[in-house]
Amino acid sequence: MQTVPQSSDPAAAPVAAPPPQRPWVLKSLPPFPSVAMRLLEVLAQEKLHIKDVVELVRMDPAFGAEILRLANSAAYGFRSQIDSLSHAMVLLGTERVRSLTLTVAMNTYLKRAFRDEDLRACWHHSLATAFLSGTLAAPASMNMDRAYTAGLLHDVGRLALLAGYPVEYSNLIAVANENHLDIMAVERGMFDIDHAEAGRWLADEWRFPTELRDVIATHHLADPKGRLTLAAVIGLACRLAAILGFGVIRPLRDACYEDVLRDIPENLRAGLPEETTLRERIERKVNAFAG
Repeated sequence: MQTVPQSSDPAAAPVAAPPPQRPWVLKSLPPFPSVAMRLLEVLAQEKLHIKDVVELVRMDPAFGAEILRLANSAAYGFRSQIDSLSHAMVLLGTERVRSLTLTVAMNTYLKRAFRDEDLRACWHHSLATAFLSGTLAAPASMNMDRAYTAGLLHDVGRLALLAGYPVEYSNLIAVANENHLDIMAVERGMFDIDHAEAGRWLADEWRFPTELRDVIATHHLADPKGRLTLAAVIGLACRLAAILGFGVIRPLRDACYEDVLRDIPENLRAGLPEETTLRERIERKVNAFAG
């Protein structure tokens, strides 16, 4: 496999380059929602005009309505009703509206696959990882909304595979769980690519920010005991989500909540509540966003 040149940061993990040609398994995937792609481009502009965002959303009223539903959900708990996207932009800020846009986009992208319980679990895992990423990012002085977005999309390759091949991916999960196999090895055996490689390829195609592309490619490899990177935080949130009951595949090694906590830097775990409280808190947020 090719690798991209090393980062100037000596602590950064090497990032796998995407294959030179589009892998066969990615050729028949459903397209990412076009309104979401245009919204993300507008939201990334330095000189942002709210009217541009509002005009884009008017092209897809259902998409805009779903953004407002999430903004008004129990996950945020605002006392007053957010009744327009411009109101949401002022109250929530650009970063959070961007994260809501991506949440709605992925929810729309995955609709066909949600009839399968195992595949819904993949989406719930991504949501739980997103919320936990935001929680861990705050004491690390990282932007919580960017961490949420990175957590939401860390398994975008898996989500894309299940969107394109829901029956095959459901069977893959069953085989991996029944035989206690490494999910990424099973993915490579079935699709000739694992979900981290698929995610990196799609992140490049969809022009995601460089930092986000690196998280998608390396969150399984990042070392939280070295320099604390965003990829390391997402990796810890991913493991924490699985321990709290939002996993997809049974872990190859038995572990408990305390085991994961020991791998989380002390300043990050200091604000975490006990296991039951955290599980209930994340479950409420996932249910609110999952619809």
